[in-house]
Amino acid sequence: MPRQPFRYVTFDETGSLTGCYFQVPPPQHVEWLIEVDETFVWTWTLYCASADRLHVQLIAEHAEPDPGKPAAK
Repeated sequence: MPRQPFRYVTFDETGSLTGCYFQVPPPQHVEWLIEVDETFVWTWTLYCASADRLHVQLIAEHAEPDPGKPAAK
């Protein structure tokens, strides 16, 4: 049975995301992809691969400030 297309992002050696796709991954993407859901499409450039390369995480400069700490001035 052929694989169904799914939403995923690709990343490079540094963990930077390099693309967002909805397709059956071509062979060159298989080792460099993380599956994501449809809500991720419009914000994927704000994320990077986690250290374990199994998830995505918000890039530090885009992270929300801790609500328990005052914002830097």
